Amino acid sequence: MREIKEIQDAIELTKKNIKMCEEMDVVRKKCNIETPRLATDIHKTILQALTEKLEREWTPVSERLPENKIRVMISRPLGNVGIGFCNRNSNNQWRDGEGYLITEPIAWQLLPEPYKEDKYE
Repeated sequence: MREIKEIQDAIELTKKNIKMCEEMDVVRKKCNIETPRLATDIHKTILQALTEKLEREWTPVSERLPENKIRVMISRPLGNVGIGFCNRNSNNQWRDGEGYLITEPIAWQLLPEPYKEDKYE
């Protein structure tokens, strides 16, 4: 849990740094100072990496719920893992893909992107 909080804090700090760099870019442009936007680009890359890491982490349901009806991996107390969603409009009930109730979810994680075959290999 502590690592998730640290990642969230780093994301917020990086967003502030991006804003500051963009403001400096405006000032440089007004003063006709030619400088690359390297700092802004670096911060945007860091933000993307931190966001992706956060999305790959297990999130306790006691800490935060996924968006309404978004399919996620769900972990249960005995180590069972399945795929389902949280219906936030229906008392935060957890359901599997066929609509059956999932009891005692303890954590969830976003699903990975589906595999895409490279057609040009």
